[in-house]
Formats: sequence, structure tokens, C-alpha cells
Amino acid sequence: MILQNDSLILLKRLSLRPAGNMRSLDYNRFLSWAEYGQVRRGCLPRSCEDKWLIFQPRGELHFCRSGNGLLVYAIIFAHLGPGFEAVSARVNADPALLDPLPEEYECRVIDYLIDRLLLGREVLFPLPDGLDRQSGQVLERIWMGDCGRRV
Repeated sequence: MILQNDSLILLKRLSLRPAGNMRSLDYNRFLSWAEYGQVRRGCLPRSCEDKWLIFQPRGELHFCRSGNGLLVYAIIFAHLGPGFEAVSARVNADPALLDPLPEEYECRVIDYLIDRLLLGREVLFPLPDGLDRQSGQVLERIWMGDCGRRV
């Protein structure tokens, strides 16, 4: 959904928290023009059970937890010929706010959020190593709420 006037009002009402301690991620992703057009529209929560707010202020794609406004991921895509490539990615690294996860898993979560929430693809939630599918469904519900169930 493109952030229009009513969406901007909603963003102003949410208590978005500025990024504190962010660390760089070695994240690689290429998006076609069409995909980037969808991604830059972002994703607004439709209910309190939607756990993510994704928007693009000043050219940086922000992934925030909708309940507390915490910035979790920030990615910059740059135009590169036939599409757009991720040139910078950061994750919130404040251990008081988020449990640190392995970088490879963080990148898989970002891919999932882009594919599922922004591109509307039916993809499986990435499981951390050693976690069975049943436990993974509980983790997905915690991470995604209702927004992972619909496209």
C-alpha cells in the first residue's frame, strides 16, 4: 500500500522509536523494476495483530515492529541497470531490545518479509537451525501475527 496522506497521518500517530545501536549485515538482494515498485509501497498494519510496519522514508526501507515502533531492519536499494540491488543493510543490535540472531538467519528473515509482506508471495517462514516445523509455527505466529497469514 502506497503511503498517502491518511497513511502518513497514521505513521505520525505511531510511536516510532529511532534506531539506536545498528550493525551492518552482509545482505544481498536484487529486485526487478516491478518488484521494487511493490516493495517501495511498504506495508501498513491492518490490525493490532499485524506485527510489522514497513515503509521507506528518505530512500531507506524500514522494517519496524508495529506494536512498539522499534526499528528492526533498514535497507537501502540502489538502481542498477535492470533493477535495484541492496547496497546497505542494518539490523538493530541493541541486546536490551532484541535478542541477537545469526547474520545468515537475519538475512533469511528479511527475504521472507520482503517476499511475503511486500511482494505477496506464498513462502515458508524461515526456521532457525534445529527448530522443528511445529515449533516454527509458534515462532512464526509470534513474529508475524496475522500479517503472515494473508497476502
